[in-house]
Amino acid sequence: MSECKKTVVVCHTGSDMTLEYAAENDIVLVSDIVILGDEQYRTLRDIDSETFFRRLETEKTVPTSSQPPIAAFIEGFEQAAAMGATEIVCVLCTAKMSGCFATADTARKLLQEQGFQIPIYVYDSEQSSHGLDFVAAQAARLAGRGLGAEQIIAELDLLRPNVGIYFIFDALKYLRRGGRVGAIRALAADTLGLRPILVFRDGLVKDVGISRRGYRDGMDFMVRHYEEEHAQGEEIIIFQSRMEQEAKLLTERIRAISPDIPIRMGGVGPVMGVYSGPKSIGIVFRKRAAE
Repeated sequence: MSECKKTVVVCHTGSDMTLEYAAENDIVLVSDIVILGDEQYRTLRDIDSETFFRRLETEKTVPTSSQPPIAAFIEGFEQAAAMGATEIVCVLCTAKMSGCFATADTARKLLQEQGFQIPIYVYDSEQSSHGLDFVAAQAARLAGRGLGAEQIIAELDLLRPNVGIYFIFDALKYLRRGGRVGAIRALAADTLGLRPILVFRDGLVKDVGISRRGYRDGMDFMVRHYEEEHAQGEEIIIFQSRMEQEAKLLTERIRAISPDIPIRMGGVGPVMGVYSGPKSIGIVFRKRAAE
């Protein structure tokens, strides 16, 4: 009789996945780091989102974030082993914007040199925030159905180019402070009250439109693109920070289009919050594959 395999998924808090959701779905969640002044915090463990946003609004120095240290990934892999893993799939933030992939891979190599016998597959989602959450959650569902690591990765390879994620930030000044957009462009947009509509594409954040009437244009844009692009997926994620009413309205509009696809609500954590600022809203869904 062949040995029964158990694949455990490891991810990190840059996914904005909650600790509760991770625990319920047997996902090991490793903490990213945010730096406020001279203090470092493990996200979702030492500091929660609302505390972070209160600090962000008053902090004189520019907050920064960092991928989990090597030791945190080693601890996460050892936790997966303690859960009975015979294989580990580590789903990570886009390598084009973060050092997570390199750090996790270094942790994998160090463990293997020490005689760690469980195969570890390090996977670049080409996403961040709830786009990463979306990919990791699918990996966990596949693991729960008994698929092995290589089968899961093959399925993720099909999913990865078809993750639809659109989001809006209230202001570009936090992206500017974080070095993700030019100062002149950010100042012009914020002065005119324009809100960028953003997307993760090819592992990078790109702007795909402008919301000129508050959030109304942006919400219409997201609904329109969802209606045009969506496929039958396992779930939809709608996420927000300090925009509960807008998220409720967006949920109602998306549910009217796809009443049979479950919608999971999510928040924005400190890692994304460094760039998004206190107010943001977005949607993640599975797109139809290009023909």
